[in-house]
Amino acid sequence: MSALLSQTVFATTYVINDGDRVVTYTSFATDPEEVLGQAGVPLDEYDTYTTEADGSEATITINRAQRITLHEHGKTRVVSSTGETVGQLLQRLELELTENDQVSHSMEEPVFDGMELTIDQIITCRETFSATVSHETRYCTDETMSLGTQTLLTQGRDGELLRTADVTYVNG
Repeated sequence: MSALLSQTVFATTYVINDGDRVVTYTSFATDPEEVLGQAGVPLDEYDTYTTEADGSEATITINRAQRITLHEHGKTRVVSSTGETVGQLLQRLELELTENDQVSHSMEEPVFDGMELTIDQIITCRETFSATVSHETRYCTDETMSLGTQTLLTQGRDGELLRTADVTYVNG
């Protein structure tokens, strides 16, 4: 009987906060990851947790990683985040934006699971295009000339039309 009492004295009751889900679990284990496994609350690859202990009760709070699809200059990758803003995420990933970069979300917006974040490089250039303009042949009647004869008055030549436009390139 005393062995049973001494074992329950060393057991710890854990309150596991996993978003909206709260699990209470009593264990002799002291490693939070082992306790989570025993309680049937597994961690995914980028999930984190914090612990607080108060006597024979401890709290484990899980921070689930959010998956963000990042489209950067035409290349796509999936990154993980735990409760930061778009600006903080880009800073953590060491992505330096230039004046030509356009971000699909505000830098102050909190990231969320499933977010599609796009960074496009926008470059606008003034370009000139030329096009050939074919010359026309004009026929005029002249009563002084005999029927069926033609005389070339002025040799025509093709012209060139120049157009200038602002062209915007997105990611090249």
